[in-house]
Amino acid sequence: MFRLFAILLLLLTFSFFPKQVSAATSWAMETGENNGTSIFSILYDTNAISNTDVWTVGYNYPTGVSSAQPLIEHRGSTPSWSGSTEGNIGDDYGFLYSVSAAAANDVWAVGQRVSTEGGFPLIEHWDGSSWNVTPSTVSGLFNDVVAISSNDV
Repeated sequence: MFRLFAILLLLLTFSFFPKQVSAATSWAMETGENNGTSIFSILYDTNAISNTDVWTVGYNYPTGVSSAQPLIEHRGSTPSWSGSTEGNIGDDYGFLYSVSAAAANDVWAVGQRVSTEGGFPLIEHWDGSSWNVTPSTVSGLFNDVVAISSNDV
């Protein structure tokens, strides 16, 4: 009787709870855009608009520069990453902690810019052709951003 109950329980379990299927079969390590131009880089966040439009942000220490610089890398339709130190922050330190996209031409990245006057939020916006620093008058930093639409960030 116990065996019959166990078999029925297994059959009911498999019929009510569908098997979860993973789209990816394994993880793979990939190299970012460095080409010997940075001592090291750290990535904090990634946002995928599609499988051919992925952004990741963080910071790096470029060779010959004494301060951390914001780093944004992009993976488009080609199977490689392209990256650059973004933002015109001069000698200040810059860190990007979060990235979010409302659309392919509306991507936001936030973090912190640190100068001799203190720490300030660093806000950058991708308009489809270039990244631009958006001014902020508050102090501190932004740890996260969520872009719902072009009018709701």
